[in-house]
Amino acid sequence: DLFGGSPRTAAKKEAPASKPSPAPSSPKQTESRPKQVAAPPSVVYAIAGIVCHKYNQEEKKYDLIGKIGVAILNSSNVFQLLLYRSNEDHVTQVPISPNFQFVVQNESYASFADARKQNWSIKFPTLESVSLFCMHLTIIKAALSGFSNISIQ
Repeated sequence: DLFGGSPRTAAKKEAPASKPSPAPSSPKQTESRPKQVAAPPSVVYAIAGIVCHKYNQEEKKYDLIGKIGVAILNSSNVFQLLLYRSNEDHVTQVPISPNFQFVVQNESYASFADARKQNWSIKFPTLESVSLFCMHLTIIKAALSGFSNISIQ
């Protein structure tokens, strides 16, 4: 699973109903229960092979990060934009809200800022890929706003 961590283990078989389980030998013993792990987020849309740049404030220029993946994730209606190199190597993760600014330029570039106000620029491989990504992002932002911020221009 690319974004959710380790795979889930299979549940153990329960003892047959006809055989009662033994009582604890002392009152101090407690039955250990497996810790409940949050379900991994679902992938709404993802694309690999995106060229990524990070803005270097000191040098006033963009530094190449390289080719990465970009995904929109959903966990209980909390949406995130994720830039990642691999399962374990996340470049940045940004909450998506109705006010999230994602600016498309020159048909294939997009820029945005993360929660730390770090600016990012990503280049999609095709016009179709940026269009599909923006379609998903727009629908999510509209749904998060209760469809109240929609205007046709």
